[in-house]
Formats: sequence, structure tokens, C-alpha cells
Amino acid sequence: MTPSPSAWQLPSEPLALSAGEIHVWKAELDLPTVDVELLARTLSEEERGRATRFHFERDRDRFIAGRGILRTILARYLNADPASLRFRYNSHGKPSLDEDTDIHFNLSHSHGLALIAVTRGREVGVDIERARPQAVDENMARRFFSS
Repeated sequence: MTPSPSAWQLPSEPLALSAGEIHVWKAELDLPTVDVELLARTLSEEERGRATRFHFERDRDRFIAGRGILRTILARYLNADPASLRFRYNSHGKPSLDEDTDIHFNLSHSHGLALIAVTRGREVGVDIERARPQAVDENMARRFFSS
């Protein structure tokens, strides 16, 4: 897979992750169509089905980009083909690798940006939210905060 030069950069092969380390990746999800199409090839049949259920093309493309980038990064740690990775889901829908590995990850996305955390031997979490400065106005600040 070779994304366009304006898109995201592929991680080096292979990636090394020592015990106790956490790698955090930032990814733009608003990619050129050619890159989204390349990343879609890495998705499982179930993921492609989920992608088709998005009403808006922008949301569908962001889902494909996020899952494809996640697969590409994890594949670098496992020295594997991104399309070969299989996931299982817990009762809350959180994915984990369905592989014999101690690699753990978490993906969070908001609007056109994603964060992916990867570690060995323990669960990891990451969260990203879009800051909305207009959501807090002066009246709200007076109500909840002292001067």
C-alpha cells in the first residue's frame, strides 16, 4: 500500500515495543479518496459492512481510514499483513487482537482526528475530543466557578 504523499506516513517496518512502553499515534482521517480506497482493502468483511452503514460519505471514509490505519500500525508491530489481522470484541464492543500476542491497543477518534495507543502486556486507553470553545460562555463560567 502506498498512500499519496500528502496523506499520512507509514510507520517504519517493523516497529519495536518494549515492555512498559506506550506508543501513541496521531492520524488524520480526512484522506484523499485514493488513500481511503487503499486502506479499505485492508478491512475485514465485517468492517466493510459496517462502513456501508454510514449515511454520510465523510463518516464512512473516516471509519475506513481509522480502521485501515489501525490495522497498518498493528501489522508493523506484528510483522504481518494488515488484512490478515482478526479482532474480537468484548461485551462493550472494545476490540482486541484475536492473535496470540501481548500487544494491546486502543483507538479514539473525534471529527477528523484519531489517536491510537499501543502497548505490551496490559490494557491501554486513549481518548480524544474536539474542543468546542463556544460551549462554555461567561454566564456558565459565573454559575459554576468562583472568581
